[in-house]
Amino acid sequence: MLPISLIVFMSWCVFWINPEQFGTQLGLSATSVLTMIAFIFSTTSMLPRLGYFTMLDRYVAGATVFVFLALLQSLCTGYLASKDRTAIAGRIDLISRFAFPLAFFALCAQFYAGIQ
Repeated sequence: MLPISLIVFMSWCVFWINPEQFGTQLGLSATSVLTMIAFIFSTTSMLPRLGYFTMLDRYVAGATVFVFLALLQSLCTGYLASKDRTAIAGRIDLISRFAFPLAFFALCAQFYAGIQ
């Protein structure tokens, strides 16, 4: 779970990059998505095949959604910055800096509550 969490944390770095630097934002977001996919492919061969969705599968799926949402958010702020709406893009980045971690920690809390 730690490597997956670190990948999710890495995807949040785009919220601190200026939306006018769209290439940097997109590069980091794409790297996060590809890293998550590579990690999933490398670990699936080590786990037994089951006919149902485990709690770990739910955690990985939720983390993947967060990484993908960070990519979409960076696309949105980059688009807004290209249309000279940098104030709105900056506000979205500011909200995302707090909303994404809170939502992810809620997912982690739900996961840990299910374990016990």
